[in-house]
Amino acid sequence: MDQREHSAEGGARFGQYLRTLRLDRRLTLERIEEVSRRGGTPVSKTYLSRVEHGHTTPTLPRLEALARIFRIRVGEMAERFEVEAEMARSPGAVPIAAAEPLPESEDEAAAASRGAVVLLDASRRALADPQRLEWARSRLCLAVASSSVGNFRLCKEEAEALVSAPELPDDIRLKAMVQLALAYQRLRRPLLARLVTAALLDRGDDLPSQIRADAHFLMGRIDLDCLEPRSALIHLRQAVASYRKQGPNADLARGLLELGEAYRALGQLPEAMVRYQEGLEIARRADQKPLVADLLSRLGRGHRLLGNRVAALRSLHESNDIARRSDQYDVLFRNHYHLRTLSAESRDEFSRRASERALKLLAVRCSPLSEEALAWRAERAAPPAAREPVALADSDSVMLLSNS
Repeated sequence: MDQREHSAEGGARFGQYLRTLRLDRRLTLERIEEVSRRGGTPVSKTYLSRVEHGHTTPTLPRLEALARIFRIRVGEMAERFEVEAEMARSPGAVPIAAAEPLPESEDEAAAASRGAVVLLDASRRALADPQRLEWARSRLCLAVASSSVGNFRLCKEEAEALVSAPELPDDIRLKAMVQLALAYQRLRRPLLARLVTAALLDRGDDLPSQIRADAHFLMGRIDLDCLEPRSALIHLRQAVASYRKQGPNADLARGLLELGEAYRALGQLPEAMVRYQEGLEIARRADQKPLVADLLSRLGRGHRLLGNRVAALRSLHESNDIARRSDQYDVLFRNHYHLRTLSAESRDEFSRRASERALKLLAVRCSPLSEEALAWRAERAAPPAAREPVALADSDSVMLLSNS
């Protein structure tokens, strides 16, 4: 079953869920159309019928309208949308919404607690009156703070509350949608992230330039996650063009990093290296050390793939020095993966074993879905006699590790 068939089956399952909600509440298609029109976002009976039969996918505004009519949280309805799509892709699998939540490290939890506790208290004090502007601003600040320290679950909850709140000021609502799309993307909910981001982009020139640039950036990242590099390239080019107008800053550096990833995924590694290098120079000037470490890592990987051993070693070791201080486990794993390959090529057994030990320690802390992590696990699953580093043609306790 290809991706389109999975999508159609997931849409049919979600449509059946909506139909069950409607029938449980004894509402006709005509009644839904009448009530939704009064709410400002009409859902015609023809449109809803097509959704219920899986012939079309509902947009975010219409999902919000249906959530209000059915008196359920828009976040709950959105999660169900993702669940049905996931079940269509993996029949018999545990639904995402019912699965064990992804573990958060103690560092993330502590950082979120320290960085957001004041905002959380202010938000809770204002909950009695959801119409108050202070309530909206407080929850938006909490969503942004949670995202900045990696607590994307809390970011999602706060952003969902804002997106579904009635009579919200447009600037706050749009910023909340950006945070919600980011949280969905980082929590591996690509369908929901795409739904929210598409709702932003559908507004076209009505969007403020910063929000439009962020929306293109997010759609590009979503497309990369879904292995659609050509579409990602289009969105990321637009994002980078918009960020350039604001001058050199961290947003531009991040945009160039992701644009480089899109070029690399299309097999255009030299083009990718140009973007990585430009992003690195901007990130250095902005003193964005975690971003510097990530860009150096990708440059090191690229130099290795291009056969430039000296430049690869220099970039990877410099990246390690920075990433070690901020516990960037994904970056460290990528670096040691390629350092191990370089050591094996030069027959430096001591360095190869040091990187191998580092990979074993980092494997439990980094994302299991990165290119290097997947390749390393595939290599370890092979019979011992056949174990060799898996070549990545164009791919993606720390102080102790460096002293090993």
